[in-house]
Amino acid sequence: MRTVFIDAAFLVSLINPRDQNHQKARDALESVRGAQLVTTDAVLTEVLNYYSERGDYLRREALTLVKAVMNRKDVNFIYHGKYWFYLGLERFEDRQDKGYSLTDCMSMVIMESDSIQEVLTSDKHFVQAGFTILM
Repeated sequence: MRTVFIDAAFLVSLINPRDQNHQKARDALESVRGAQLVTTDAVLTEVLNYYSERGDYLRREALTLVKAVMNRKDVNFIYHGKYWFYLGLERFEDRQDKGYSLTDCMSMVIMESDSIQEVLTSDKHFVQAGFTILM
């Protein structure tokens, strides 16, 4: 079965119809219909943090989408916990020249551990790391 990782950049674009990548996010979502999806609490935290001060409407939309993602049966929701945090922190330390966020580093090590190659994102850092972005 095809497995695809969900990144924060994808969700941020999907939430806001005025985002420059909104239509790309919608198209990408359609392209992964039927796939097993994977994301983490760190990714969802990043989305909520992004929309925390962008107005009541977008904040509510972000909250609604995050809750929906958490409740979908086709989404494997991973809590990053100490183990993934530590591995992500090692990647963060080892890749200081790349500008990867800690959340991206945790996502990358999870993707590698589960042999996930595709990621719903527009974040070019994932391309640098050898993954295929779907936006």
